Amino acid sequence: MNKIFLILPIILIFSSNGYSQIDFNDFLKTLNGSSTGISSNLAEKRTVVVKGDPYLSKEWSLGYLYAAGTKSKAMPLRFNLAENAFEVQTETNIIIIDSYRIEGVDFISPEKTVFKNGFAPNEEENIDKDTMFEVIYDGDFKLLKKNYISLTKAVATYGTANQEDVYKNYSKFYFYTANKKYVETKLKRKDILSFFDKKDQKKVEKYAKENNLSFKDKNEVVAILKYAEAQ
Repeated sequence: MNKIFLILPIILIFSSNGYSQIDFNDFLKTLNGSSTGISSNLAEKRTVVVKGDPYLSKEWSLGYLYAAGTKSKAMPLRFNLAENAFEVQTETNIIIIDSYRIEGVDFISPEKTVFKNGFAPNEEENIDKDTMFEVIYDGDFKLLKKNYISLTKAVATYGTANQEDVYKNYSKFYFYTANKKYVETKLKRKDILSFFDKKDQKKVEKYAKENNLSFKDKNEVVAILKYAEAQ
């Protein structure tokens, strides 16, 4: 299958409001006016055995792409972490759109997941304006997840003389404050609670306990953070 690369950078912060939905081919035209620049399949370029894959999830998921005030129709998508790009499956090929050339992606199936870029750069955390975050909670403060990948070259295969490259996925969680500061955290009770003032920590912990909410489950953490922000 052919893959098409698009070439216009867009750095505005994504918001689901005020976007007009258009056909996917028209969406491509809003990016660079054409769909030229066909590349061969990435898998065909590999000359060594690779263990794992470069995707956040290898499965295709239905979702929308956002850019320049427009929203594509729902398309099968997946996030290629190695290329820092979203792949779009059409009837005839796979189109690759670099993350920084869009404003965000809204997966709607099988699970609703929102990705955005345009957050403040932070050199220490290797974050720039084009870093694509999964937005777990979006309020006066945000809970963001940074997904990334490494490729270790020439790993020895046990019991043989063969070597293979190995992909490994990683992630980091951050609170993103109203004054654009990143506070690294983990989905653990102690780490989540430490973000709040001491006077609120007991209230939040009590609420989570009474409602049987886990600090390790991101969906249940959203409920905890909604409560915390309302205090």
